[in-house]
Amino acid sequence: MAGTKKRGLDEQALGKNNKRLRVTKESSKTFELIESSNNSNLHKELKTDLQLPHDIQFLSPLDISFFRPILKKEEAATSDEVNQKDASKDISSEEIRFLKIFLRIKNGKQATRKLAWKNLHSFLTNNLQLEKLNLIITIMVNYLLSNNVTDLDRHTTLKMLTKILFILNANIKPFTGDILDILAPLLLNKDKYIESMVVEILKTLSINVGTSTIIKIIKDDFEENDEVLRLNASKIMAILTLTMPSNSNDSNLSTLLPLINTIANSQDSWKARQSGIRIIQYVLKFNNSSTSLLPNLNAIIECFYKNLQDSHIQNRILSANTLSILAKNCYPYGIESFNPVLELIWKGIRNYRGKLLSSFLRCLANIIPLMDSSYSSFYSKQLILIIKRELNTPDDDMKMTILLLLQNLIPISNITQDILLDDILPQFFEFFWIRRISLDKTLVNLVIYSTVKLATKIDPQIILENLLLPMRDDSESLRIMSIRAMNKVLRLDLNSSLNERLRTRMIDTLLIAFQDQTLNNDRSIFNCFKTVCKCLKKDIQPFLPPIISIILNNLKHKNPQNRQNSADLCTILIPSIKICEEFQTLNKLSVILFESLNEIYPDTLGSIIIALNEMVICNTMNTEPPVSTILPTLTSILRNSHVKVQLNTIRIISNIAQLSPDTIPHKEWLRICFQLLDLLKSVNKKIRVLANDTFGYIAKAIGPQDILPALLDNLNLQERQLRVCTAVALGIIAKVCGPYTVLPALMNEYRTPETNVQNGILKSLSFMFEYIGPDLTSDYIYFIIPLLEDALIDRDLVHRQTASEVIKHLSLNCIGKSTESAFIHFLNLLLPNIYETSPHAIMRIFDALESLCFTIGPGIFMNYIWAGIFHPAKSVRACFWRLYNRLYIQNMHSLIAYYPTENLIQPPSDNSDQVQEICFDELNIVL
Repeated sequence: MAGTKKRGLDEQALGKNNKRLRVTKESSKTFELIESSNNSNLHKELKTDLQLPHDIQFLSPLDISFFRPILKKEEAATSDEVNQKDASKDISSEEIRFLKIFLRIKNGKQATRKLAWKNLHSFLTNNLQLEKLNLIITIMVNYLLSNNVTDLDRHTTLKMLTKILFILNANIKPFTGDILDILAPLLLNKDKYIESMVVEILKTLSINVGTSTIIKIIKDDFEENDEVLRLNASKIMAILTLTMPSNSNDSNLSTLLPLINTIANSQDSWKARQSGIRIIQYVLKFNNSSTSLLPNLNAIIECFYKNLQDSHIQNRILSANTLSILAKNCYPYGIESFNPVLELIWKGIRNYRGKLLSSFLRCLANIIPLMDSSYSSFYSKQLILIIKRELNTPDDDMKMTILLLLQNLIPISNITQDILLDDILPQFFEFFWIRRISLDKTLVNLVIYSTVKLATKIDPQIILENLLLPMRDDSESLRIMSIRAMNKVLRLDLNSSLNERLRTRMIDTLLIAFQDQTLNNDRSIFNCFKTVCKCLKKDIQPFLPPIISIILNNLKHKNPQNRQNSADLCTILIPSIKICEEFQTLNKLSVILFESLNEIYPDTLGSIIIALNEMVICNTMNTEPPVSTILPTLTSILRNSHVKVQLNTIRIISNIAQLSPDTIPHKEWLRICFQLLDLLKSVNKKIRVLANDTFGYIAKAIGPQDILPALLDNLNLQERQLRVCTAVALGIIAKVCGPYTVLPALMNEYRTPETNVQNGILKSLSFMFEYIGPDLTSDYIYFIIPLLEDALIDRDLVHRQTASEVIKHLSLNCIGKSTESAFIHFLNLLLPNIYETSPHAIMRIFDALESLCFTIGPGIFMNYIWAGIFHPAKSVRACFWRLYNRLYIQNMHSLIAYYPTENLIQPPSDNSDQVQEICFDELNIVL
């Protein structure tokens, strides 16, 4: 088997020269694929020699080569008899049949694929022979090992293999080696979904053929010179530990651990020992649950005794890293099991340097959280000395290890503030808060997190003082890194009192970083300013004049990005200015922001509008200029098509409508309503939602009588999106102003003999009853019965579909309201519609029927269902059984009392015996 795998890898190497892999079998034809450089010739041949079957959607160049035997044109029978005889010698009918099934599963249309899956099942179950199975495996090996297989084709082929394994069960055993040849390279695939599929297939294969069969095949690969073979064998062995034996509910891990231990402690080869450790590493990757690891922890750790002191350096590194992962997965249990290897780890830490020391330190860093306080205190004191020695290392891997070790040592009680201040902190900021570190994203996050952990043990003011120096650095990446750390440290305790000198230096440094900022998408400095404002509260008042001075200067800067940053900073400071009761400053900023509304850059204009919106919220009544002056200017800005500008303009209009609607003239509100009507056509959903909400606030401010005509006129338009948004707006107005203000107008408008208008009214009623809730719905049921009755008997399917949605909301809001008579009437009108075939309509009809069942009760509802369940026509029974099954799931406990007895069921007289037998068989299934 090892020889076979070597052959596969050699062919894989040949595949780099744009040639396909070939897997030969004595009993079947080899499908030799042409070099990829001849793809243009293939397309020419396709036009002349090949034809695309009518049920195939497409053919790739690989498909043209691979499925060539079934793509040849049928020639005249008189001239093709000899060729057919020759072809029959090369390719059998079984091959032709399987290739057709394979191609239709892979590239067929939807109906074709469904039929092809059924044909595959019959192909495998009817007269299965070893030659046929050999043929299937050969074709799939050829295809999956081809060089240009796409991810989609690989996924489909693996699904076929899963189906084949499920059907054939133990019959696949003779071809286990070939299947492993297919799956092993895919375990190294970067696509995690492909890897998960392969894992499931291997687990199924292990259950079908037995774990011992697979182990016999891969046992020689643990000592192979090729590292890829050893990796694949280790992964397969790890997957075998995940399968469930037939006589146990636990995984195979405890059964295979003696074998893994033997491999890991092999006397003959360091490669076998490395494979044993890799098996454990992959077991931890595929199964990181501590419930299966803890019972076998002692046996697992036995595999590391020799490897932690192996003569081969790579084995020691791999063992320490794997043991580190194991300790992390076992947290907070298992320290007793780690005690035997703890001495070896500590000995390695004292003797090794470089990568070996890094891996051993990382291992001990994850074991320390498992220890008791006495043991952790001893090791932590010794490790502090090692950390101090290695802080100035240039190796990035060692830096990461030091940071991880620090994070685990800081919570330990005997690591006091004095130890950290004297031994760690100065060198930590000297060697880790540098420009080179700030360019490495992985190290940046670790350094920031370690700094925050230090702040939990040391006074945060000391950490903040040390962060001020990198915040003044010329490197923007280092400034951003220190600002992020400062933000997190300040959040640890927002109520902490900072000394006056530190406040002054901190805000001064933040302002310098703000003025030097060039990155457009980084929000770190604004988040830090927001945290500083929350932390200082009223104490920020002495610093407001210089900050506002910088904001005002930058609002007139020639660079639009500077103007945008100033507006964003202004938005953050406005609540703090209000807390400090600096109303004169607020008015000054408000005037400047209002004068900046003529900004031509949309992103900058959007930030200015956000700041003005914050100003309106904080100082509505005393804003200078007043909101009656601001609003007309915003009305013209609504025409700006930029998303940020439109969203924030609608927000500020909505806030004005809620906070001070009386300060705006009636005509101005109407003008805004007409502007918002145009925004209902927007492709952005947030804009449409905000526009609809704003309609409700404006309607509450000026009354719905002037807005309703404009909205009802929109229902005459052909654009569906505009009609739907108008219906939502009508529902919101009904919620805000009361249904009695909207419902008469809607019922009157429904008399218009226009399909779009009537559908829009029904949609509005659906949203209205959804929004107003159960408290008001029951008061309006009997008023709209004639309208819904007309809609449910209309010939237009959309009328009945939308009316069903209205009934659904009505019935759900009226459970227990003593309105059963109205809903029984709706049930009589709605039930004949269950024969509709439109998927949208039938879904809403069934939803409405289920809702009616809750309102009128399952007993009355089931009286309508029994007759349909036992109807002689199958198509009728299918509809009623579908409805019954949905009700049965929801009301199982309530239906038992209403089941009819056998002597009450009277099937029709025609074909009575056959119908009665079918009906009672179906009922017995339920009972």
